[in-house]
Amino acid sequence: MKPNYGYEKRKKELDKKKKKEEKELKKKLRKEAIARGEVPEGEGDEEADDSDEATDESEAGEP
Repeated sequence: MKPNYGYEKRKKELDKKKKKEEKELKKKLRKEAIARGEVPEGEGDEEADDSDEATDESEAGEP
């Protein structure tokens, strides 16, 4: 039995569309949160990571 390439292609297209819609929804919610003055999820973590790196660098320079 040969593979059904049309089915696989359609499934891939649907998965891609679903992922795109989820990304757009996440982006919309993030913009709304910023407009309300809230910090969206993940934003605080990124800032914390940056501060940790700066701390690590300063500790490495000390004897």
